[in-house]
Amino acid sequence: MKSIRDYITGLFIFVLCLLAGCLARPVPGDDAADQRIWDSSQNIYIDKGTLISRLVSADYILLGEIHDNPIHHQIQEEVLEAVVSRGGRPELVMEMLDIDEQPAIDKFRENPDDLEAFNQATGFAKKGWDWPMYRPLIKTMLDQRLPIMAANLSRTELMQVVRGSLTDLPDEIRQLVKQSGGLTVAQQEELKQDILDSHCGKLPLDIAPGMAQAQIARDAMMALQLKKSSKPAVLIAG
Repeated sequence: MKSIRDYITGLFIFVLCLLAGCLARPVPGDDAADQRIWDSSQNIYIDKGTLISRLVSADYILLGEIHDNPIHHQIQEEVLEAVVSRGGRPELVMEMLDIDEQPAIDKFRENPDDLEAFNQATGFAKKGWDWPMYRPLIKTMLDQRLPIMAANLSRTELMQVVRGSLTDLPDEIRQLVKQSGGLTVAQQEELKQDILDSHCGKLPLDIAPGMAQAQIARDAMMALQLKKSSKPAVLIAG
């Protein structure tokens, strides 16, 4: 039986951020150490040129973020521009866009001139995302007539999962979520704690299991959308 991990085996993963916490974050300064890039596969620091050369030859590029950190967004745009400038025709897969918005998204590929109309059509800012931070990524894709793929479940589907129902999920997602039952008790508790910590401890404890299940469902959708996407594909996710 395949796990969610099996669906993303072989991806070259560059993690800009692993977990969005609630502690104050230092702003990068003039220290060269602030700009170093850590290669976790070899446990060494590498330069930007080495990183970019690896990314442009990868089928999948996963770019994490702390959603409100402008430095992370600048790095994402730099990576995307590098792939495009070297002849890549990437597909941008975004956690911030819900799958029921895909028809509206597709219309802008042929009519890319009005970015604010894209914002309104997708409800991007209304959902709480900082539109000015994501705007450069969207502009790059639309200017190049490149595809953008939504990678999040609809709000309705997510709320149903939080309440404990998987009935209305697409079959492939439902099967992947059910496989999460293979997580150990310790792993399940760790996921619940991550959910609580990432919301600064303000969530009611009794909602954590449903939120953890919803996160698994969202991860499954992102993996599935990557699997369906053209290559190279760039995933933007928290």
